[in-house]
Amino acid sequence: MIHQQENLVEEFVNEQKIQEGQYSFPYHYLDQCIEFYRRVLYLDYLSLLRILREVLQPLRGQKLLDAGCGDGRLCYELRKDNVKVLGIDCSERAIRFAKAFNPSAEFRITDLTELNFDEEFDIVTMVEVLEHLSPSVIPITIRNLWRALKTQGKLLVSVPTTNLPLSPKHYQHFTVDGLEDLFTPMFETERRIGHLKSGRSWKHFLRLQRYAELVWPLRNKLGVKQFLKHVENYYRQNLESCRLKEAGRVILLFRKKPDC
Repeated sequence: MIHQQENLVEEFVNEQKIQEGQYSFPYHYLDQCIEFYRRVLYLDYLSLLRILREVLQPLRGQKLLDAGCGDGRLCYELRKDNVKVLGIDCSERAIRFAKAFNPSAEFRITDLTELNFDEEFDIVTMVEVLEHLSPSVIPITIRNLWRALKTQGKLLVSVPTTNLPLSPKHYQHFTVDGLEDLFTPMFETERRIGHLKSGRSWKHFLRLQRYAELVWPLRNKLGVKQFLKHVENYYRQNLESCRLKEAGRVILLFRKKPDC
């Protein structure tokens, strides 16, 4: 038992070191200043943000909690929707970036296992967060999110699936059924979306990305322009939306159950 606890602590420390190291720079905003990221390298991430924003509509007048907000990129995408946003994350470095890019939103350094709010929210988002949490703390985290929501409030979750290899900074990836099993004691599933088709189409896209990087210095040439447009179209047509069993990422929209 002692060895098990020591291993969990070591895994947590390693995961935190990797993620905190990445927050030495606000990398989720690179597409704002580097065209290659916007046109090619971040196609999957930018399409995820667009889909999340569409699923959350209508947002006007809503109070939203972004749980595990990181450097606040989702909050940045919601800035024109007249929504009151509170972002929370355990990383002080990430929260500093979030505040810098989102001066009109509120951010706090908070652990998801220790949520305690005087207010309730219409919507809670937890985007690419659950895989960073030790399985032992997931139940209390879900309970805290349930408490943070108003009656009939909505919870939007996205995670990588077991169709993708496990990242060194992740504890686990999920199946759709396994993910629902975690939440359905306290939430009802309203919508399931498959994103980022895995398999041969994804591997082919990675090869296209590598080639695009090589020819990027010639991006103003006619043939290269057409190729870069092909890369964008290939992503949208073959990878962006897909069946759940093929998805490298799933997006689930839940509604809070009363009296759990």
